[in-house]
Amino acid sequence: MQNLGKDLDHVVGVLLKGSAKERKDVMQRCFTEDAEFTHHLLQLKGRDEIYALYQYWHDVNLKLDFYNTNKIISENGDQVFLQLHEPITTYLLPFLTVEMYLQVILEIKKTEHGLVISRQEDHILWAETIVHQLPIIGAFYINYVRRWVGLAIVYLMFVVKSVTTSIDYLFAQTSTEVSHKYNRTHSIKLKQ
Repeated sequence: MQNLGKDLDHVVGVLLKGSAKERKDVMQRCFTEDAEFTHHLLQLKGRDEIYALYQYWHDVNLKLDFYNTNKIISENGDQVFLQLHEPITTYLLPFLTVEMYLQVILEIKKTEHGLVISRQEDHILWAETIVHQLPIIGAFYINYVRRWVGLAIVYLMFVVKSVTTSIDYLFAQTSTEVSHKYNRTHSIKLKQ
């Protein structure tokens, strides 16, 4: 990223609504290798874990959109505060659109390739208020459960990717064998 004011809307748009390839490209260009992500439900460390989360979020929702309602960039450009309105429609309830309001804090690092995100904090204040009020359970949840939930999503996406890759490999191998057999028993001469 070169210009936070302009580029962040594009980055957020690709992360939420882009293809897996576009999302991977943006993650490579716009997040540090050791980037961190926190949310009231989970905590992640590293670009690959954050990518898996965005891919999961994209895959479980039928429709995603976002509206940047406010953007504040710190004077020296090392932090950005975003207020996002994110309407989502899940596959589980396709007839219902949930209006989510997020406050996102991004920590920005300057590199020789431009500006990159080193930390992202997503806040849904009403949910965090409830969790933080719970004695003992709240602290346990914040310190441990969020990380476990984050890792569960990452491993789920790893398993899904591995299974689909294996299935693709098996079918690709079968189709190659069938096509080789077909080519051996049937020859087609092309006109030149």
